[in-house]
Amino acid sequence: FCGSYANIEGGLVAWAMATLTGNAVLMYDLDSTEQTWERRELLPEPTATDKRHCMTTGEDPPITFDPDQFFDLLAKYDSEGCMISCSSHGEDDTRKEGRSENETGIVPGHAYTIISAYQSKINSSIKLLRLRNPWGSFEWNGAWSDDSEEWSNHKVVTQEIKLMVGGVGSDDDGCFWMHFDDFAKHFDGVNVGLTHLGMNDLKLSVNEECGKIGPALGCVTGCDERLAKRAP
Repeated sequence: FCGSYANIEGGLVAWAMATLTGNAVLMYDLDSTEQTWERRELLPEPTATDKRHCMTTGEDPPITFDPDQFFDLLAKYDSEGCMISCSSHGEDDTRKEGRSENETGIVPGHAYTIISAYQSKINSSIKLLRLRNPWGSFEWNGAWSDDSEEWSNHKVVTQEIKLMVGGVGSDDDGCFWMHFDDFAKHFDGVNVGLTHLGMNDLKLSVNEECGKIGPALGCVTGCDERLAKRAP
């Protein structure tokens, strides 16, 4: 499709998501001045000479989310099993310069996967994202990184994370946690590959306690839940 494996070394992650899954892909860009995230939708438009040609479309006025709203949105997408990626600030020079460490551990101009979103139940200000560098190395080394003191200072959070995903993880495997505030300082783009429910995912609650009206009530509430899942 792209000609060779070498041709897919770089490119637009959102396009890859749409091509691999066939699902709609939403793109969110950070306005560093306003500290808001603007939503756009990817529109693949392949041509005879460029199969990866695509455009983006947005609303007028644009649909934006403040930091708290955007984290809640990411948590919602995570709970629905959506495919989520993000891109870091800067330009990736690894082809020219090779892979080298920097003071933060975040590779400039690089794509990462967002694996999980977590908000502490006892301290709502603790909002964490679990990311993965596809290289399998080069991890964030700031607050909430693998061996940071935050884990020992917030033992309840550590326990919640352990129950959630099996542990914090200290291996050099490319996976790491970081606070959402730090995420916004180092990443300025997020792509979300939306999931679509199939027939096997549909269910009807008959609400037996409501008598004959139970199945009809189940249809109405089921439609409301489906529409809620489609909301941005």
